[in-house]
Amino acid sequence: VELIASGGFRVPKSSEDHRIDDGWYGKGVYVSYDASYALPYSQGGRMICCAVVLGKCYHCRDRMDGHGLMEGFDSHFAESGKEYVLFDSAQIVPLFVLETTIPYEPLYPDQ
Repeated sequence: VELIASGGFRVPKSSEDHRIDDGWYGKGVYVSYDASYALPYSQGGRMICCAVVLGKCYHCRDRMDGHGLMEGFDSHFAESGKEYVLFDSAQIVPLFVLETTIPYEPLYPDQ
């Protein structure tokens, strides 16, 4: 969290860059407008609130494991509508870190 907050986001270039998987809706940086949706992905209840520029979004109707940006689009959004995938770090500006004590079940407890 500290590295992202101070240096910005790094868009993954390969599968080794992704911490969890190849990216269900593309190989990029995942963001959500819904804090309750994002909280289980957080580290210790800390979330980075960001300003994002989505541009023209491609609606992913199915999984696109590790796929790059669809031609003619600037970002992807998941079929649920709660996840956006960005492929250029210039589209994401970290604003602040939000820390919460709300109880939650982490999706990836070993992160």
